[in-house]
Amino acid sequence: MNKVILWILGGIYLISIIILIVEIIRAPEMDDHI
Repeated sequence: MNKVILWILGGIYLISIIILIVEIIRAPEMDDHI
């Protein structure tokens, strides 16, 4: 498997985790958020 593909997948994975954590932290402030 190409290293570039691994870097891209890894970056998307890390970004998705960061977004998920931010959403969990901000959840109490936004009750109507899905």
